[in-house]
Amino acid sequence: MNLGTKIKAIRKANKLSQKVLCDGICTQGMISQIENNIHIPNIELLSKLCGRLQITLNELDFYSVDEISDKKKLFKELSSLFYERKYREIYKQCILLETKQIFITLQDKQLLKLYNAMYYGYELNDFFKAYETLEEALGYTYNSKKKNLSYEEILIMSNLAIFAYKLGMHKELHEFIDYI
Repeated sequence: MNLGTKIKAIRKANKLSQKVLCDGICTQGMISQIENNIHIPNIELLSKLCGRLQITLNELDFYSVDEISDKKKLFKELSSLFYERKYREIYKQCILLETKQIFITLQDKQLLKLYNAMYYGYELNDFFKAYETLEEALGYTYNSKKKNLSYEEILIMSNLAIFAYKLGMHKELHEFIDYI
């Protein structure tokens, strides 16, 4: 599948119009040319379009539209369960996910570790295992020189602070709160 055709399919799968996709990035005419394989976007434009489509450049390059769509549905379901605090169900889904042949980025692994940590901490009351799992999750994308935290990193650090408190690790608790 050509790049433009793939972008168009992903845009439609996300139920986005060309106008919404291009808003603040480029013109609607440019999107039309890209989707019709008339124009090949430069890496900066492509990166911005991928950001709006909520995919990485690697996903766009290596995976089919169906694989990307299936993954998005799965992670949307996990996110819903997370906000409903159904940690046991999330944990079961994560175990099933490990047995499937689905592509997973570092950010995906980080999110799955966060979900597992919530299960350990809030379902099993194993605060130490939750804390360790969150530290591992943070290690996928975070480094001390990083200036801006992702939403997932903020969630992880917030929960690290909670479990540090539950474990009586007051120094670490304050470090996470100060950083956030």
